[in-house]
Amino acid sequence: MAPQEASRRPIAAADATRGVSQRVRFIRLTYLHLLGAILAFAGLLYLFMTQPVLVANVSVPLVRFALGGRWNWGVVLAVFMAVSWIADYWANHTASRAVQYLGLGFYVVAEALIFVPLLAIVEWKTQAILARGGAEPHIMRDAAYVTLGVFTALTLSVFFTRKDFSFLGSGLAMASGAALSLIVLSLTFGFSLGLAFSVGMVLLAAGYILFQTSQVLAHADPRHHVAAALALFSSLALLFWYVIRIFLRARE
Repeated sequence: MAPQEASRRPIAAADATRGVSQRVRFIRLTYLHLLGAILAFAGLLYLFMTQPVLVANVSVPLVRFALGGRWNWGVVLAVFMAVSWIADYWANHTASRAVQYLGLGFYVVAEALIFVPLLAIVEWKTQAILARGGAEPHIMRDAAYVTLGVFTALTLSVFFTRKDFSFLGSGLAMASGAALSLIVLSLTFGFSLGLAFSVGMVLLAAGYILFQTSQVLAHADPRHHVAAALALFSSLALLFWYVIRIFLRARE
């Protein structure tokens, strides 16, 4: 073989190294963007609950509408689902990086807004406990600690065991459909989804975290770190929501 021909042949080890370096870069970018989304979410929640202009013009009207009746809350959930679909589409189905970031930002803002009524309930519960002479319940603090602890443990379990949880995909989709059906039924007939439902949703969120972490580690397109961060953030937010609900019940 001529030296010129040999020099033009791809080197398998070099290709493998390039693939590994791309995956490592993708993982790093995914979790950096996830961290940015978490910080932006926390900052927006703080502003929505403390900044007078936002409280008067956004938070108070949203809470009044969302908690004004079960169908009102159904409208809020429907709008949130539509926004989530749009954000996910932008993050996954465009070659424009700017549109991908717009999708992630759009979703973070939507998550912060839908959490506002829940945080209002937490605040009312806290004031009621304190008015009875009880100790500060620290619902949000403890829920945040538990959520981050569970997320970290699940993430590390995938990274250290290298177990592929892609097989969970179809089961998670069916469980999500069942959960959505229960939510619609509760809105239609007015029954409450109790503690068992919240525990089930925590398990569902944990399953999604395992599944999505496996995708990040081995399967996801290395060019789509923004979409991967959005998927992980959505599961983390779902986990946080239902951990808060559990703490609300536990502190009664």
